Amino acid sequence: MREGVCQSNPWRHRIALLLVLCWLVLTAYAFWWFHFRHLYAVNSIDQWVMFSSDQLTFKDTADHGNPILIHFHDPNCPCSRFAVPDVKSILEDFSEQLEVRIIVPDASSLMQASRMFGVTAEIVSDHIAPVASPAAWLMSADGQTAYLGPYSDSGICTTSDSHQVSSLIADLLDGHTLTASNHLTTGCFCRWPKIEGSI
Repeated sequence: MREGVCQSNPWRHRIALLLVLCWLVLTAYAFWWFHFRHLYAVNSIDQWVMFSSDQLTFKDTADHGNPILIHFHDPNCPCSRFAVPDVKSILEDFSEQLEVRIIVPDASSLMQASRMFGVTAEIVSDHIAPVASPAAWLMSADGQTAYLGPYSDSGICTTSDSHQVSSLIADLLDGHTLTASNHLTTGCFCRWPKIEGSI
């Protein structure tokens, strides 16, 4: 009897080892799925990004009466999800005092972005495309750039980042003059696709 039990032990050890290996593989895959699969977005552009309003031109000369926020949203960028709560909060808090425009890179993104934010999205054109996204372009009522850059300055993006742009909007509505046309920062960004469109 003992001899039979001893002979079965190697099989039990092999099965146990196989289960441990399967667990390790599944754990590694889960870790990659929730973390490392997004790193390509950060590495797709330089570690530091310069947002410069000199590269953008706002051709809409109409008198809007309110400050304007242009949100650059690329649904194919995994980093975009971190800015969505900020934009929705801005839409809710400043709906009557601020004009918000959602800009996407191509027509295939229009419907998804419009549903996500509850406002009609528009297709970008070359003169208004940023170097990277997600990004916010805040302008005074007369079309002067008050801020161009990310929704928060952080090397690690989360949905609980500080509401930097919301604070700037509040300052602008209070009558403060803001001039942050050039912004050097690092974080989770994707290179903005070079696709022609119209706005």
